[in-house]
Amino acid sequence: MAGLPMGTDEEIILGRQKTPIVTIGLIVVNVIVYVIMTARTLFMFTPASYIYSFGFIPALLLQNPLQGFARIFTSMFVHANLLHIFFNMYFLYVFGRAVENTIGRWRYLGLYIASGIAAALFHTAFTFLGGPQEMVIPAVGASGAISGVLGAYLILFPGTSLTVCWWFFFLPFCFTLRAAAYLIFWFALQVIEGYTSASLGGAGVAFFAHVGGFLTGIALLPLVVNWARHRYLKMRSEFITRFLDYIRYAYTYVERPGLGRFAKAVLTALIAAVLIGSAVSFAQAYSLQNSYVVKYLGVYEYPSLEPVASYSNVLVGVYPGHLVRLGPSMSYVSVFVNRLVALNFFWDPSWASKVGKWVSKDVVIEGIKVPVRLYLQKATYSSSRLVEASGKMITEPVYIRGGVPELGSPKLFVFDIAVAMMHAEVMQCVAGVAIALSILALYTIYRKSDELTLVS
Repeated sequence: MAGLPMGTDEEIILGRQKTPIVTIGLIVVNVIVYVIMTARTLFMFTPASYIYSFGFIPALLLQNPLQGFARIFTSMFVHANLLHIFFNMYFLYVFGRAVENTIGRWRYLGLYIASGIAAALFHTAFTFLGGPQEMVIPAVGASGAISGVLGAYLILFPGTSLTVCWWFFFLPFCFTLRAAAYLIFWFALQVIEGYTSASLGGAGVAFFAHVGGFLTGIALLPLVVNWARHRYLKMRSEFITRFLDYIRYAYTYVERPGLGRFAKAVLTALIAAVLIGSAVSFAQAYSLQNSYVVKYLGVYEYPSLEPVASYSNVLVGVYPGHLVRLGPSMSYVSVFVNRLVALNFFWDPSWASKVGKWVSKDVVIEGIKVPVRLYLQKATYSSSRLVEASGKMITEPVYIRGGVPELGSPKLFVFDIAVAMMHAEVMQCVAGVAIALSILALYTIYRKSDELTLVS
């Protein structure tokens, strides 16, 4: 985190502000949703079942665009844990009030939603960095939409004095700097960490969702700003600034730009890096690897057949030699898929000849031998070795206790799996949107920022 902002001074320019109803309303809705979802965990974290049911999954957008698009909206109101929602709502409150009072409530809400949508699209476009497995990991949180608010704030109030605090061993170290310096530094961290964390196996943070939201807030600001009100605020700002400078600098007015040349140069370099990644995503769209959807998975104790769990329509990415690791509530899905991976089931068409008979094999999971019995009712492989299958499996989960793997009690899995086809043309559209918004953000920075700036 680039320090914690503690306060801003744009009130000097805006004067007495109206109650930021939309900002407060968004915070209230997010908190209510979080309380409902986390009641059984004592409000500490959101259960994985909610994350997978309402989170945004890139593969779902490419497989079923309508359903995937709906998930963009639901994911904006789901947060992983208490710290996640606290910091998101804090940033929304600190920066959202001024933006809402500047551009108006409904325009502000439109910018917020548009930034949230674009954030999900950027996140999808850049999943190629982390490998195919990134396509099936759900993303949640309002940070993409809030990043759009930060982008708008950068253009409107780059010269605002911002108090920032760092904590060292629980002791605060606070200092004041321009909002532009803080926000550009924050944006640079998102771009850099977005590229570097992917090479290190990911960090559990959708950095390019933040990048996409931020650029969208900049790009769309000229389209949503209330120009009549903005001209009034601009005149008020110039009058107050001239008056203060007249006194402060020995009765001499000092002309200051909104975003200086250095700030624009840094933003240009960062956006260029984003454009390169978006272009690579567009070019690689037709090399997407298809994922699988577990249409149904029933889990039972064996041999008593007592029901244990059931799942439906769970997206998973499978790759030779790589175990699938999902959240605790999806642990049986991981067990089932990992046995099929160990059997080379997803890539070996010879399994189609074993339909209608029980096949027993041993596989090695976490360093120990695990027996697997598989009965296929259906196994159909395409020319590209993609399989759709249904049947039963009997195996034993592996538990790690005290760092030592051990077998659990046998379970019966009744399953139906299918290929989740990825539409390359959808990925190209997503990457195209990322490219267009990045270019539009550059246009705003160079052609509109001085006109839009209220506090320089």
